[in-house]
Amino acid sequence: MAKITEHDKKLIISDYLTGKYSQRKLSEKYHTSIGSVNKLTKELNPTNEHLVNAQFAILSAKSELPTEQLNAIMNTAQELAQNKNLVFGVTQKALKKLNTLVDETETANDLKTIIEASDRASLTLGVNPRFAPKTEINNTNAQQNNDNQIEVVFKWELSVIAHTSHYF
Repeated sequence: MAKITEHDKKLIISDYLTGKYSQRKLSEKYHTSIGSVNKLTKELNPTNEHLVNAQFAILSAKSELPTEQLNAIMNTAQELAQNKNLVFGVTQKALKKLNTLVDETETANDLKTIIEASDRASLTLGVNPRFAPKTEINNTNAQQNNDNQIEVVFKWELSVIAHTSHYF
């Protein structure tokens, strides 16, 4: 079998990430050994399977839906993507401005406002999720769960204030 080119390595990895190819199928497709494919993909997890499924749904819809509905779907999706990009762009600019304001801030109220704005921006950008990934809790006491969430937020705010207290 011939040596795998860098281009073929990228193609093998890309195909593997779709979640639709086994290592055996990839070795057949690219005329290489299963061992070579295994070396390239052994620590990878298929992360693009949902995108393949979404693309498949769109291609299937093309044969089933009228042109007007397909155009409406594509236009709406494009508008959503543009709006998301606008929000991210504005949020990134706001964070840069907040960063410069931190050095100029002298009162606790101003710093609290900056921290809250930074927190909202980090949530928007997905940089700082509010809570850890949800896990199943078999607790019948809803108030206790709510108290735990409040405690987590309070502890996070205290740690942010503690790290920024040298500005006072």
